[in-house]
Amino acid sequence: MADWSIYTKNDVLRDRSWKTTDKEISQNIDHYVDAFIKTFEERKNFAKMDFSPESLKVIDRLIKTTWGGGSPSEEGMQNCILLFGGYVGRVLENNFEGRWRHDGSESVYMVLDDDKTVAFAFQPFTWAMKRLVEGESLAEKYMIVSAMAAPYVATK
Repeated sequence: MADWSIYTKNDVLRDRSWKTTDKEISQNIDHYVDAFIKTFEERKNFAKMDFSPESLKVIDRLIKTTWGGGSPSEEGMQNCILLFGGYVGRVLENNFEGRWRHDGSESVYMVLDDDKTVAFAFQPFTWAMKRLVEGESLAEKYMIVSAMAAPYVATK
């Protein structure tokens, strides 16, 4: 069985109190991403996570090899979704100038917009959940979204 404790040992994961403003949401997600990177740095056999689209392939491989060895607890699953989804969001943020948004419900998503009109809305946490549960590749999803967003990004 896989050792999922590496995804639950960081203290930041115990605090799930989402803030209300977009800026506070972004800062909170940054804590999850930092915890994710710290986990990778502690395990010397993993590649450096640099927020590139290529690094999503590393996460896909990690999930495939680890998930195949057993399922995490409910808490482990939630933490993995937060860690992997937060990382995917940072990749979108860095490569598409996306911004985190919160609509007042439990939904947190990333948008590409011009402060007036939302061109695209992404749900990195849903991507992570679908990767964990259904096996959908994060790297392939990113490639599809990249192609769809290319005209918007080019004109930004």
